[in-house]
Amino acid sequence: MHQAKHPLLIFGWGLHSAHAEDLFIRLAETLKVPYAMPWGAPDLDSPYYIGDLGPHDMDHIDWAIRQADWLLYIGACLGKTISKARGITAVWIVDLDQTELDKFPQFTGIREDAKEFLEYQIGMVEAVYSHDGSFPD
Repeated sequence: MHQAKHPLLIFGWGLHSAHAEDLFIRLAETLKVPYAMPWGAPDLDSPYYIGDLGPHDMDHIDWAIRQADWLLYIGACLGKTISKARGITAVWIVDLDQTELDKFPQFTGIREDAKEFLEYQIGMVEAVYSHDGSFPD
């Protein structure tokens, strides 16, 4: 994750089910990474929000997906979004539903609650930042 030049975060309804919206925004803003969300999802306003995915994908979101070299999906179905990605070197999928993870065995599937995953990742990111950008011992 820390080596990505063009990361993109995408969350789905699983984030809302886990009541982890505030943690997601905190991660996006700490990392300064853009994010998109599914069409119809409640807005999570932040300077890093680039728009909604859905039946009427916007050109700038399609562009961001095509440029991304690392995608993190949290509680989101990949659907047609992943087919737009071009230079992807890594895709992480965080979902409690093993069936969703099994659909894409070529990617890194993480079967975990969105809130627990985000709490852990934020802790790691903050630890790195507090050690001048290097991982603590």
